[in-house]
Amino acid sequence: MESRVLVGGNYDVILVVTFKKNHTDSEMIASDLSMREKYQGNGKAKFFLCEVNDIDVNDALTLAYLMYSVIGEGVEGRRLGIYVGTHCDVASLNPEVPAKTMGNAIGYLATRYKFIISKVCVDACYSAGAETSMPHEDSLAKQVGRAIAEIVSVDEADEETELTLQTRKARVIGCRIAGYCVIIKRYTPNHEYFSNHPKNYPENITAQAVYGKGTAKVFRPKVVAGKYDIKAKNKKIELFKEEEEEIANLDQGSPLYKFIKSLNAYFALKKAWKIDENLAIVSIPLHQYTDSPLFSRFAYDPQGQIVKFRRGDVLTK
Repeated sequence: MESRVLVGGNYDVILVVTFKKNHTDSEMIASDLSMREKYQGNGKAKFFLCEVNDIDVNDALTLAYLMYSVIGEGVEGRRLGIYVGTHCDVASLNPEVPAKTMGNAIGYLATRYKFIISKVCVDACYSAGAETSMPHEDSLAKQVGRAIAEIVSVDEADEETELTLQTRKARVIGCRIAGYCVIIKRYTPNHEYFSNHPKNYPENITAQAVYGKGTAKVFRPKVVAGKYDIKAKNKKIELFKEEEEEIANLDQGSPLYKFIKSLNAYFALKKAWKIDENLAIVSIPLHQYTDSPLFSRFAYDPQGQIVKFRRGDVLTK
């Protein structure tokens, strides 16, 4: 059993790169819009909505330059978290921009532009493989991770930017990479673009990811409204001393139990890896990928399932 160890999370830049097939690619436009809504007011977030026809999809170095241009000069600390949104399918793993190009470009951000790559989310359908039909070893997310490591291992750049292998590796070691084992769709009904196009998405989803074959289930589990612990007294929160308790002891009708069930379902839908000291891409439990302190409230088995919680903690939405 292990507890969540907080790693990273304090990014200097959050770069959201979305690749759309053409100017009418409604799903990727919605993906970009939903991320803009998610990070509204966050000055660290930078957005790059890129039409694939405008770039050479095999030119990773130029793509890295375009990403760097969006980020801009004067970034202190240079810790970078990246979302890469694109189309993908379970059968071909053939996105508009190849995994090698996306990963190599991110690698160049480390070697040529000296960013520390802390986290990469490959935000695409089946980017971590399907739940049943595809081994995770062949997933798009893992291919992107290998392509990042590839550039870091070989790129000596030029005399001005040349870094030793040890220094280059230090910029990506520990980088966490995630993908999804499901279909991801996004739809932003209030945006003017969608008012003139067919709505092939659930009507009650607003700028959110959904999973499954057209279901209206919210993709990321949410904590129930308000504050709660496993007991309440006179409608006030009653805190307990710090101690662990087995999930099996919880009332199965309680909000906390239902929330834990939704988290475990989420763990099954999303997979994560990290780049280790040898530049290998190794699997990690999802709670080691996320930066949310919420996940430190639980303890996990080797498969990443929640087995204990800390009674002294109060969870908030």
